[in-house]
Amino acid sequence: KYGNLKLGPDDEPPQYSFVTWFSMLFSAGVAVGLFYYSVAEPVWHYKGWGGARWAHSVKGYGNDNEDATHALMITWYHWGVHGWIPYTTMGAVLAIMSHRRGFPMTIRYIFWPLIGERCYGWVGDAVDILSIMTTIFGVCTSLGLGAMQVNQGMQRLDHGFYRGKNYAIPSDAKYADPTCGGTGRTCAVGLESYGIQTNVGTQIGIIICITIVATLSVISGMDRGIVNLSRFNFSLGMALLLSVLFLGETYFCLDAVVQAFGYYLWYFLKVAFQTDAFERLGKSAMGL
Repeated sequence: KYGNLKLGPDDEPPQYSFVTWFSMLFSAGVAVGLFYYSVAEPVWHYKGWGGARWAHSVKGYGNDNEDATHALMITWYHWGVHGWIPYTTMGAVLAIMSHRRGFPMTIRYIFWPLIGERCYGWVGDAVDILSIMTTIFGVCTSLGLGAMQVNQGMQRLDHGFYRGKNYAIPSDAKYADPTCGGTGRTCAVGLESYGIQTNVGTQIGIIICITIVATLSVISGMDRGIVNLSRFNFSLGMALLLSVLFLGETYFCLDAVVQAFGYYLWYFLKVAFQTDAFERLGKSAMGL
């Protein structure tokens, strides 16, 4: 019933195909964060960093296999239904107010049913300023994490890193510590860094290159720039996904996905309503 509702005018066909629309949604919405946290977040939870309460080292029973499954389940939770609620809510309301009601596509006008004409005053200005600032902060965080990830990947490719060993670094003694040029490190006397380093300078260069590409995409317009760049990004992402799936432990990956999804469904309501009510009281040693 609701899946057939149109956010645009009733007599206007969709401007883009479903695949193109999904590619733009993927590239402009979650691409960098998804590629970063799809690895970082399960590892974070599995290791128990941040106080994961399900870790067997915390609860006193269980094993590493259960910790891994719970780590994947929580990652599914953060990137599943609850993660997409803010995206779909904002997108749907913006589309309705812009395409169905004729307002400009800015955040202030989604509050028209609540504040009416005040959208044109300082209240509306404040809403737009706040929305712009929060968007900038979010994009900068994602871009920074993505730049760090790209930098690390470039270094590993340059050093020929595979299973804990650098195969592309010369055997010269001065390269005994090839990553000594990284952030927070200094090369000892007689040692030199080799090739690409993981440091702020390299990451700034990566951010500049990404910004230039993004700017050219925007300047080129929706149909020439953003659409084609989104298709390329999505295709590259799917190629990477399929490579990991079929070049690695395929059956393990599929089993882990099915198993984690089952845990996600089972814990869906429990995790969604977890508020750390008793944890906020503190430890029993504090007399609380």
